[in-house]
Amino acid sequence: AFASVVTWIAGPSRGLLAAARTGLLPPMLQKRNKAGVQSGILGVQGLIVTALALLFVAIPNVNTAFIALVDMAAALYLIMYMLMFAAALRLRKTHPEVKRTYRVGALPFVAGVGFVSCAAAFLLSFIAPSGFSAISPALYPVVVGMVVVLLAVPPLLFYRFRKPAWDQRHPAEKETADNVLVNPEG
Repeated sequence: AFASVVTWIAGPSRGLLAAARTGLLPPMLQKRNKAGVQSGILGVQGLIVTALALLFVAIPNVNTAFIALVDMAAALYLIMYMLMFAAALRLRKTHPEVKRTYRVGALPFVAGVGFVSCAAAFLLSFIAPSGFSAISPALYPVVVGMVVVLLAVPPLLFYRFRKPAWDQRHPAEKETADNVLVNPEG
């Protein structure tokens, strides 16, 4: 569990910093300290983790609180995987001319099975595990749903209201990134 928590904290913040530099996050979240550590992102992440850790105070059984947190994290991850399967299908259809470094055979079948499996698992994350008594079975999906919405909506708002001034990359970096992302010549 400790190893999982460490990767949940360190990994996403580095990825968010890379996204922030492309202008997907506001300047406040792009701040780094003198050692180059993503202090803005880690500060917000610390607040979120602290708020979620309050479940350990609100729910008397530590195992039950941990299971609830894992369910909430799984629901968020499953949303991302459903979006990736949908994006793979869309890109294959709208840009078949782009040569990819890896091509999945029977992509519609593979992505379809993956999407349906993730959707089923996502729906199951709203069902309280057997023996879960800290929150009533009727309230459990509401709590999981609220946490998922509270954590999933801010990135959508950042994307919707992003500004060109948020992009901190140098012009050469932008050109290279554009060529890597869409390269019709291969």
